[in-house]
Amino acid sequence: MPDPLRAMLERWRPFPAKCLLLEAIVREGATSTADLRSAQGKYKYPSGWQSQIPALIDREGILEGTPESFRLKPEYSNALFGWVQRNAAVLDRARELYASAGAEPGRLGDAARRQLGQLFVN
Repeated sequence: MPDPLRAMLERWRPFPAKCLLLEAIVREGATSTADLRSAQGKYKYPSGWQSQIPALIDREGILEGTPESFRLKPEYSNALFGWVQRNAAVLDRARELYASAGAEPGRLGDAARRQLGQLFVN
């Protein structure tokens, strides 16, 4: 796994909602906000996800394009597919917790987020 990607995933450990969004991008091949809007019911990432797309492009650098039309950078694609597969059970658990919390980021307590974050593997 490329070092910049590993560092980003480490920073994201306490934020499982971001990981659910990333999972949707990877598994669905999402390339637009419309794609992600359609996938939200399936992946259960909380509201406010739209604000993460510019960060994935500009700050994290794993997407290229615009917030409306984007794609995974090819150099990270295989590593992210592997990461999603290795973390499938943790992502499923995060999805269950967010679904039961009403899909609002603030409704999942800090302790639950930290506990989930510790389970992710790179």
